[in-house]
Amino acid sequence: MRFARSRDLLGRVPLFAGLGRQELEFPATQTDEVSIDAGRTLLLQLDEALVLRFAVGMLDRGPATATVACKSPVRLMVMSHAQSRDAVKVNDEILSRVMFAMAERLRRDELDRKLTP
Repeated sequence: MRFARSRDLLGRVPLFAGLGRQELEFPATQTDEVSIDAGRTLLLQLDEALVLRFAVGMLDRGPATATVACKSPVRLMVMSHAQSRDAVKVNDEILSRVMFAMAERLRRDELDRKLTP
């Protein structure tokens, strides 16, 4: 039942929140789980600011990274470029959300630049 657990966890990620169980089935099969020990520094593909980088990485295969130091042991769900591309290809709603996340972030960045002297 690993995929049921992955599906439920994906449903809590903002990019996937609100999708139905059936819509999350395939993306759940595209995730891998990894365990990371406390004290390790690694490159990850997600946090709120990284949703944009993750979304762009889903589309253009470019880097989608951030440095994260683990203070405690963690289990992560990860998707490779190929896995995320496949998840987007089979679900127009996910593609739409990825595009919306990118547009929202670009608009916010544009406004921030206008407000910064």
